[in-house]
Amino acid sequence: MTEKRNTVWIFGDSFSWCHKIRQKNNNFSLVNKIDRYISEFLSNEVFDSWGEIVANNLNMNYENHAAYENDNPLNKWLVSSNSNNAMINLVSEYSNKFKKGDHVFLGFTDICRFEMPDDMGFGHAVSPHRGMAPERTDLQTQLLFIRDDNQKYYFLEMMQKLKILETLSDVVGFNLWYWTHNVTSDPLTHIDENDTISKHWILHHSFPNYINFGNFIGLLGAGNVGWETNAVIDDGHLGKIGNEVQGQFISEYLKSL
Repeated sequence: MTEKRNTVWIFGDSFSWCHKIRQKNNNFSLVNKIDRYISEFLSNEVFDSWGEIVANNLNMNYENHAAYENDNPLNKWLVSSNSNNAMINLVSEYSNKFKKGDHVFLGFTDICRFEMPDDMGFGHAVSPHRGMAPERTDLQTQLLFIRDDNQKYYFLEMMQKLKILETLSDVVGFNLWYWTHNVTSDPLTHIDENDTISKHWILHHSFPNYINFGNFIGLLGAGNVGWETNAVIDDGHLGKIGNEVQGQFISEYLKSL
């Protein structure tokens, strides 16, 4: 009889990507710098993502649904986007598959990223670093400035929506973990001084004196692709070393619980 194993589920933005899945799905044009890094510095050997490392270390199955990884399982009106809202939509889609003992990771991105329908009613991503879709440009710009000026509001609104998922994790018995690389979605940026940080924020509770993600990964002896290549490739994502140290740190923390 085959042993049924638990699963490590990964949701998030490009900091949660598994580049093995991305290349398998032929999504090469999205991150040319990463592909150049893999080609020039790793001899085309794609490195393990931190999520895959966690799954392997815990002897669990591995599913990665970070932005752009898979075909959009939602209806055609909803865009498969690199935003917190799109991530939560995907988590909702897969939530009926979460089992007792699973680990579900949500990696939050910039609060200023969002989606809105175009003139035909189909979703389009709006992001500070990606520019605007051709339709409704003026309105998108206004909404982007509103989100940027009211980051705390949108952060707290997002966290309120997740209380349903937190209750589900308690009822079903799966482990729900939050983390972020981005200051706009970091609770330290938004939560009042006397408030406590939710137990689900894994890095904040596992790493003493957590300041921000850059501080965390740096004190573990790693950095981003720019650090790893001595600025030859100027990219802020984690490369092989960064994914290894993050994956190993999270694995050891989970084993200690």
